[in-house]
Amino acid sequence: MSEIKVNRGIVNQTVSKGKGILSTGTPKIAMKVNKTNIKPFKSNSYDNETYGTIIAELFRLVRHSEQSLNVALGLVDKTVESMEQLDKEIGNGIASKNL
Repeated sequence: MSEIKVNRGIVNQTVSKGKGILSTGTPKIAMKVNKTNIKPFKSNSYDNETYGTIIAELFRLVRHSEQSLNVALGLVDKTVESMEQLDKEIGNGIASKNL
């Protein structure tokens, strides 16, 4: 008989920890654009609009990463459920054939 061994405790802990990381929210960052030492341009010519654009893009990328992680965690859980169901069906099939 086939047996897919999945440690549900570890899976649940991993998914729970990942979702916990996502649920803590965005860290409170107090950033004064004019007080940062980031100089993205060689000419040192910059303005608040340029920094605002860079910061907005960084936060957009972070948010996209959070969403991707959330989807991945959901897929881990669904994969485990599918594996367990497959194992059950294989076991039932073998039992019905009296093997």
